[in-house]
Amino acid sequence: MKKFWNVLKKVLLGILAFVLIFMGGVWTYDQIATKSDEKKIAAQAYGQRVDVDGKKMNVTIYGDGEEVIALFPGWGTPSPVIDFKPVIEGLKDEYKVVVVEPFGYGLSDRTDKERTKENIVKDYHDALEAVGVTEFYYMGHSIAGLYGLEYANTYPEQMKGFIGIDTSVSGQFTAPMPMGLFSFLRNSGFLRFQSLFAGEPTNISEGLTKDEIKLMGMISNKQSMNGTMLDELGHLDDSLDRLKGKTFPSDMPVYLFVQEINPNQPDWQKLHYEQAAAVENGHVTLIDGDHYLHHENGPQIVNETKAFLDSLK
Repeated sequence: MKKFWNVLKKVLLGILAFVLIFMGGVWTYDQIATKSDEKKIAAQAYGQRVDVDGKKMNVTIYGDGEEVIALFPGWGTPSPVIDFKPVIEGLKDEYKVVVVEPFGYGLSDRTDKERTKENIVKDYHDALEAVGVTEFYYMGHSIAGLYGLEYANTYPEQMKGFIGIDTSVSGQFTAPMPMGLFSFLRNSGFLRFQSLFAGEPTNISEGLTKDEIKLMGMISNKQSMNGTMLDELGHLDDSLDRLKGKTFPSDMPVYLFVQEINPNQPDWQKLHYEQAAAVENGHVTLIDGDHYLHHENGPQIVNETKAFLDSLK
């Protein structure tokens, strides 16, 4: 029996040693690959890095129209500039399109400052101010809808209208998130490691070049699940709760592109119709697609956005 336990002990120690060596190898690979990617990303940098709260936030401007559309991403979008390409390309001929990459996203720095809705909106305001934008139409995807509502109530004199792409709304259902697991995957290097076996990305916009897809992949490996993003996700429920009862100013035009069937949100349509009904000029367009409506429905979003903004002139 003693011999059996000695053998078992050696086997368990061997397994433990293998696991530790394997995890150490994954972490080392992640560190080396990240350094390599940072150089490649820097060589393909886009936009301009502006000063916001002692950090650098990346802002990219397309077109030279008199009217400005400021574009804000949903949670976790690796590179908003690349992700929104179909919409940007379609709007930049008539409008100045300003893409803001929040802290922790794209080519922007990360920050330790709490990602409350108030802090995020202040960052957005300061970034736009840094590039000379004082009046604009706010276009956002997903969680950016919450910040758009906050922005409209904080700086109503700057925001001329709101255009939502399947935007989050107060009253929606949220499921508990495994924040500890996300943090472990990020810090251990397993997030990058699993991407080696993920194959070609599928949840991407139509019309991206191979170089753009590759660049977005590198930015994703560098930024996904970082501490800034996770802190923002951790504040989601609080942001939703504290926005209950808030509406856009009654005279602010609101146009909502909404996923027609959201299997996880049975009241998805109802919540958006209620949001649109709270203003004098509110409209909802239902689109048969997934949450990232702009990936496959860019032309429709562009055409209806132009028609809507033309109707306001």
